[in-house]
Amino acid sequence: MFKEKWFIRMGLTILAFILLAGPAPKMSWAADGDVAEFYRDNVLTVIAPYGAGGGTDYAARLFASYWSEVSGGAAKVKNMTGAGGIVGTNHVYKAKPDGLTIGVEVLAGTLIGPTLLKEPSVAFDVAKFHYLGLLGLETNSFSISPKLPYMSMDDVRKAIGFKFGANTPSDAQGQFSVLIAEIFGMKDARIISGYSGSEELGLAASRGEIDGFSISNASIVSHVRKKLVKPPFIIVDQDRSDFFPGVPALPETVQIPPDKQWLFDTITSVTRSGKAFVTAPGVSPEKVKFLRDAFNKLVKIKAFIKQAQFRWSVWEKPSSGEKLAEYMQKVMKTSPENIAKVAALTKQYSAIR
Repeated sequence: MFKEKWFIRMGLTILAFILLAGPAPKMSWAADGDVAEFYRDNVLTVIAPYGAGGGTDYAARLFASYWSEVSGGAAKVKNMTGAGGIVGTNHVYKAKPDGLTIGVEVLAGTLIGPTLLKEPSVAFDVAKFHYLGLLGLETNSFSISPKLPYMSMDDVRKAIGFKFGANTPSDAQGQFSVLIAEIFGMKDARIISGYSGSEELGLAASRGEIDGFSISNASIVSHVRKKLVKPPFIIVDQDRSDFFPGVPALPETVQIPPDKQWLFDTITSVTRSGKAFVTAPGVSPEKVKFLRDAFNKLVKIKAFIKQAQFRWSVWEKPSSGEKLAEYMQKVMKTSPENIAKVAALTKQYSAIR
């Protein structure tokens, strides 16, 4: 009897304590460590800052389609265009830091170029993004409209008022336009910006709205197949590309003037293409680790690689988030003096459609 009364008294005491204390506070996912359950139970949003049909959109949709295999959860893609991809990038940066919004960024186009050239619409700090991984670095090539009669860079360099296409003057297309115009001494060339992505640039070239542009080799391959542009005339880099082994690199085509070598070195070092996966500042270390690990697993799935090769016939090994972060730190140390000179040249050639 004594034991029964003791258990009753203890039970009532514990119940009273619980009622007085109120409901137990909910633990955050970062605190209780069950990050895997969090991503199984919630939908990941993948922001593509360019329009549908381009390489960035393809990368976002490919990633989202295999997300469930490495997380058990669902993912959706949202295209958010504007300001050459900066609107979507700003959105990712300002997103709620719950780890449910990631962005697929063009390394040079939406991160490096706009930051170094101080694009007014930039509302993000590249040093504060969390970097999750990179689908292989790519070089870029230069192609022209099929409506033009030119057959080589010797023909192009003689053109008066050549119209280069770009999303923004500060992205890779804009910067390579500056480089080509300066190195080849093209008279009255100008950059026509305001396009929403590589697909729109290709269509503009096919219509003769612009004369040519420089984008990643993988995107040029796609445009050539669709007959939106002519096969590329040059690889805008120090070396040739496995995408187009028969196409010469820029230094093979023209003698770079000594006073322009700095321009070639600066632009080619900060405008490598690649699809960088990022998430917002403030996301917990546990979630960043989960996202990085998931990226590393996802890009090794055989079916993913096979589908990626439909777009990127030369499949480079992806880089981890840690390596991408190191690369970004190195690039952002580019000489401020050279960047200022590039910015002045960019302004000189720029026009908005």
